[in-house]
Amino acid sequence: MDYKEVKLNLFSINMTAENPYCLAHCISADFAMAGGIAVDFVNRWNMRNKLKEQYGSQVDGFERCRGKVLPVEVKDYGKDIVVYNLLTKKYVYQKPGYANISAVLKLMREDMISRGITRVAMPKIGCGIDCLLWRNVSEILKYVFSQTDIEVRVCYL
Repeated sequence: MDYKEVKLNLFSINMTAENPYCLAHCISADFAMAGGIAVDFVNRWNMRNKLKEQYGSQVDGFERCRGKVLPVEVKDYGKDIVVYNLLTKKYVYQKPGYANISAVLKLMREDMISRGITRVAMPKIGCGIDCLLWRNVSEILKYVFSQTDIEVRVCYL
């Protein structure tokens, strides 16, 4: 694993990247996407509607302790990428736990490996409106990807 935290707008990481990064962020199973960086994913790629079209409702049967990963293919600066929508909670007003973060990161890792994706960029997931501590989330992130060749970039402003 190649892990770095970089002061950079997440949405500019693929502007000059020859080999683009897939992107990841946390959302709720109700697809509210009304706060935090999720709003930018909605505005940039109409993500809420893409999720509803591709996956339908995720609220019924959502297992809070396990989480779920919903990949969506999009174009970013003319390049094909995957956006990993990490479902860490059932409803937007809930807060995920560290077990939720760990579970969705493991699911994302497995999906990335199966697709041959070797680069991912994300914000400090779970640490904005979800109020988790970055020092804990970053340790989980490093552990989950430690035995891989995946390049992880955490972007912050």
